[in-house]
Amino acid sequence: MSAVSIAPDTKPTISYVSVTPDLARRWLRKNHTNRRLDWHTVEKYARIMRAGNWSLDSNAIAFDPDGNLLNGQHRLNAVALSQVSITFAVQRNVPPQAMKYMDRGRGRTVAQNLRFENEKNSTILAATIRLLISVEDDLAYSAVSDDMIYDYLNDYPAVRASVAVGGNAKSDIDAPPTAIAAAHWIIQLSTQMVGAADRYIEALRTRAGEPAGSAVLAVDKRLREIRKHQQKYKTLDYVHLLIKGWNYWAANRSVAKVQMPKPGSALPRVEGWRR
Repeated sequence: MSAVSIAPDTKPTISYVSVTPDLARRWLRKNHTNRRLDWHTVEKYARIMRAGNWSLDSNAIAFDPDGNLLNGQHRLNAVALSQVSITFAVQRNVPPQAMKYMDRGRGRTVAQNLRFENEKNSTILAATIRLLISVEDDLAYSAVSDDMIYDYLNDYPAVRASVAVGGNAKSDIDAPPTAIAAAHWIIQLSTQMVGAADRYIEALRTRAGEPAGSAVLAVDKRLREIRKHQQKYKTLDYVHLLIKGWNYWAANRSVAKVQMPKPGSALPRVEGWRR
C-alpha cells in the first residue's frame, strides 16, 4: 500500500474547541459522507451532556482538507440537541482515506454507559433490567435492546433500590446479585407492601431467629448445596427459587426443602403477605 502524500499546507493539526450548539449545526452542514445517523445514540449522548457527565477523550471530531466532516456526527448532533456546549479534540486536514478506519473500536456496553452516567451498581443494574424485560415481555434475554433498558430505567427509577439490595446481599446469599435484585423488585411490585421484600431479603442474609421449618432456612440450604456441588443454573432459575421461598415465608408455612425449577418453568405467582 502506498503512503498518502500530504502537502505542507494541509498537514493534519489538532486543537481543542468548545463546540456550541450553533457551531455544531454549522459543522454538520459539511457532513456529506458519514454513515447513517442513529438517533438513539444521539439522544443517549445528549442525556449524558445535559447531566454534565461528558468527558473529554482522544476521539477527535475530524475534518478533511476541504472542511468535510469525517468523524463526529453523533456527538455534534447531540450538542445541538442538548443545547450544551462541549469541548472536543478537533483534527483538521485529515486525509479522506482515513475515514474507512474510524469508529472500529468496540462500542460501550449498557453497563459502561450507565457507569459513565454515574449510576451505582451499573453492571447489576443493566443485567437486572434486561432480565426483567425479558420476563415481562416474553423475550429472549439477548433480544432486549439497549434502548429498552434505558427506557425501563426512565419509567421505573425505583428499580435502583432493588438493585442496591441485590448488590448489598451478594456476599451473604449464595445467589447472583441480579437474581436477588430481580426477585426483590418482582415481590415488591406484586405485593405493593412497603418493606416486605426488604424483610425477606434481610432474613435470607442473616437467618437470625428463623425457626426450624422456615422457608428462609430451606432456601439458604438449597443455595449452599448448589454452590457446594458447583451446579449450573440460569439466573432466572434463582429468581424462581427466591420467589418460591417468599411464597412459603410470607404465608408462614413450614417447609423442609425447596427445589429449583424444571428447565423452562414460568415464574411462580407471588403470594400476598399473610404472616
